[in-house]
Amino acid sequence: MTEYGVVDVWSESKSVFELLRPAWQQHGTCRGEGTDIFFHERYSHAVREAKKLCDICVVRESCLDFAIKNDCVGVWGGMTTVERRHKIRFMRRSGEYVESKPKKRYASRIDGGEVPERPRPSESGTI
Repeated sequence: MTEYGVVDVWSESKSVFELLRPAWQQHGTCRGEGTDIFFHERYSHAVREAKKLCDICVVRESCLDFAIKNDCVGVWGGMTTVERRHKIRFMRRSGEYVESKPKKRYASRIDGGEVPERPRPSESGTI
C-alpha cells in the first residue's frame, strides 16, 4: 500500500495489474453495486441513490476520510466532490489542518516536469 492508499499490483496468476485496496473497503455497503450512481454527480437521482447506500454503511467515516486525503472524485462517505471540497475549506478555515494528496499533473510526470514543445499548426505550415 502506498501513501495514496491504492496501488496497482501485478498478479502473476491472472497476468494483469490489480488494484490493492484498503481493508475497510471489503465491508462497504457499496461493494458489489454498480459504479454508475457514485460517479455521475450531474444526475441528482444517482447522487440520492448513492447517499442512501452511504447512510447505512458501517465504514462511512473511513470512506470519507480516504476520499478527503486522496482527493477522490464522486460520492464517497455520503458526500459529493463539491461537498467534500466545501468541508475541507471549512476545516482549514477553522484551524483543522486537512492534508490531502494533490494529484500529479500530467506534465510533471513526463520529461522532469517540463512539457515538450510541439509545433503549432501555424508554424508547421499546415492548418
